[in-house]
Parts: sequence; structure tokens; C-alpha cells
Amino acid sequence: MNKKILFFALLLLMGCKKTPYHQEYSLGPLYSIPGEMKEWTMFKPGSYWIYKNETTSELDSSAYKYGPYYEEIPCYNCPVYQHMWYFVASSVFVKFYLYGGADSNAYLELSTRYNGTNNIINYHTLMHPDSSSNSSDYWGTYQCLGKFENFVLNGNTFTNVIGTRLVIKTSFYDETTNTTESWFARNIGLIKFRHQSEKGDTTWSLVRWHTVQ
Repeated sequence: MNKKILFFALLLLMGCKKTPYHQEYSLGPLYSIPGEMKEWTMFKPGSYWIYKNETTSELDSSAYKYGPYYEEIPCYNCPVYQHMWYFVASSVFVKFYLYGGADSNAYLELSTRYNGTNNIINYHTLMHPDSSSNSSDYWGTYQCLGKFENFVLNGNTFTNVIGTRLVIKTSFYDETTNTTESWFARNIGLIKFRHQSEKGDTTWSLVRWHTVQ
């Protein structure tokens, strides 16, 4: 009898033995930022851009402040997103924020001191600047204005320029909108920026610059 009791006690102890816990954690695909996108949008210390306010003729210097910062952000069983961003010292612009997206896309957000943060250009638009780049949702519409081989601005001729327009609804109850138009030149960055709202219509255009990539 004692042998049987001992046998069952051993079985009970073996059944209660703790086993290591292995969390089921796997990383999804990497949503990277294509190098071509970085050549249009990412810059390093030493870069600066001087814009003219076309309403007041005042000049604004947007000097590189700090960055670029880089991060890959994973989560539980989902894609890993690449992020890059940098800040500028400016009375108009605050931060340029670039991140990868699904289907080999990537997005650039621009933060300003006047109208918050908006998506202003994406990789698919750079590669395919046609009607297929347009999109719309509950908040508003995004549109490619075209790609230009020669774009004259303040006496300077820029090559390889692309323009976009973003119209965002600012009210649930009426048709109030904010419109942002942005023009980029490859290896130079933002060369023209227009913001329209119920408070006014202002355009900043590039007059001098020095960029480091």
C-alpha cells in the first residue's frame, strides 16, 4: 500500500511541475523607408532654408535644429515600422517626420506652428504622380498636383519638383476646411508651402538654402 501511495504522490508532483512560459511573440514585415524618399525629405546638421512670406515679404530662416532620429517600432504580432524625424528652428515649421507604411509606401508629415501636423507627401506619389496617388476619406482629400522638370521660383530654377495638396475638414457640421499645398525638390526639400484657412491664405517660398544629406 505504501508503494502505491508513493507512486501516486510522485505522479502528482510531476504533473504539478512548472514549465517555462514562452510568449508567442513574432514580428511582422518591416515597413521600411525607401532611400529615394529620404533623398527628397531627410537632411542633416548644417542644413538651412530661408523662405519668403509672399504676403508680407518677410524672410524666415528654417535652420536645422536637431536630429535626425531613427527608430524601428515593433508591436505584438504586427509590422515593424521604421521612423525618422528631425526638427528645425523656425517661426513657421517645427518638425519633419518620416515613417514607413504598407505596400512599400512611406509618408512624410510636416508639423507647423499654425495648422498642426499633416501628411504632405508619400512615396507612392513620388513614384507614380498620377490620379492613382489621390485619396479621400472622412477627413478630407489628398491630391498630387504634378511633377515638374523645371520649376521657377524667386529667380531660381528647380529641377525634379513634385507638388501635393491636402484638404482637411475642420468641422463635422459644415464645409470648413484647411488646405495645404506643398512643393518639394529632390535633394533640396520643401521649396514652397501654402496654407489656406478661414483665417487667411499665406504662401512661403524658398529664396536661399544649403542642404546636407
